[in-house]
Amino acid sequence: ADLAAPPSTGAASAAPTEALARAALARVADGDSSQLPPAFRSLPASLDAFAAACRSLGVNPRAVAIAEPDRCAFLLDGCVILSAGRMRRIRRDDTPFLVTELLHGLAHAAEEDHGPAHDACLQALHAYAFPRLAGGPPP
Repeated sequence: ADLAAPPSTGAASAAPTEALARAALARVADGDSSQLPPAFRSLPASLDAFAAACRSLGVNPRAVAIAEPDRCAFLLDGCVILSAGRMRRIRRDDTPFLVTELLHGLAHAAEEDHGPAHDACLQALHAYAFPRLAGGPPP
C-alpha cells in the first residue's frame, strides 16, 4: 500500500482509510522491543490497560518501547517508540493519552516528518481505532 496516498473522501472512503491504517500497523507487525538497544525499554507491566488497548488495535505490546528523548512518538526497527519524558507528565493509567501517542508514532510510517501524508495516516488510524477501542470493529 502507498502510505503517502491520502485517503479518499466521500461514501467510498472507508476501504482506502482502513487500508492506510492497516499498512501503518503492518510496519510494526513483527516488532520486538527486546531486540532494541538498551536505551529503549519495553512497556512496564503496570501499563496492562494500555497493552490491552494495543492488542485490540492489532499491535503487539512487544512492538512498543519507551525511550528518554522528550519528543513525539516515532518508529524504529518495527517498533513504536514512546517518549519517557512525555509519559512522566501523565497519570500512569491515562490509556487514552498513550493510545494517542501510539497512533501518532504509527502515523510516521507514512512520513517521517509532520506533513500531509503523516496527517492523512493519523486521521486514518484514528478512524480505525475508535470503533475497536469502543467495543470491537465495525460490522
